[in-house]
Amino acid sequence: MRQPGSYFVVFRLNSMVVGYGGFWLVVDEAHITNIAVHPHYRRQGYGTMILRHLLEAAASRHAIMATLEVRESNAVALNLYRKFGFRPVAIRKHYYSDSGEDAIVMLKDGLHAPLNEQG
Repeated sequence: MRQPGSYFVVFRLNSMVVGYGGFWLVVDEAHITNIAVHPHYRRQGYGTMILRHLLEAAASRHAIMATLEVRESNAVALNLYRKFGFRPVAIRKHYYSDSGEDAIVMLKDGLHAPLNEQG
């Protein structure tokens, strides 16, 4: 987390950690490593806020694209990423060691453009 190019954020509501997220900046690409929201605060827009913040932070650091991996079964996350303009570009077979599930690699380019209401 303290490496050059690392960026992580924690979202709090009063003293409760609601969620967190982060990316690694590699040249002009922000690789989103994590986005997580506490189960009690899901479906309230916090994932959207975290992702929007990460994309804006990446753009301010001159990233022109963002990538991430997501479990193929995670429909909620897939919908969020699509809303922000991510598109699937590859599959990583058996990526998740806990289940052997495949990961969908997603890409969003054009980070220099302002985010619209949908992402």
